[in-house]
Amino acid sequence: MTSSTAASAPSHPVLMLDPEEVAAFIAQRKTYVQSFRERFRDDDIHEIAYEDISRDSRLCAAAIADLMGWSPPEEPLELPIRKQNTRAVRDTVSNYGDIADYDKPHL
Repeated sequence: MTSSTAASAPSHPVLMLDPEEVAAFIAQRKTYVQSFRERFRDDDIHEIAYEDISRDSRLCAAAIADLMGWSPPEEPLELPIRKQNTRAVRDTVSNYGDIADYDKPHL
């Protein structure tokens, strides 16, 4: 990469998303999750999202322990997870206005 290329490169990737593809992806994901929930409707399950774990792993561990009838862990969990994208979606997607309605929990 030359210095002129480096100077013109954006500081972070900018994406343009097709609103129809985003809608189709979300619909497909909803169908998958609904079929999973339906299949296991009579079982004792507890759903935990990545956002839950990254926000408060200790609380998630305590909830799992409670569900299993165990004592909560005494030491905090050390999870090798870190958020890959630290920018808000609105700052990364050039046509955010076209997909803003999809930028929320759908499940």
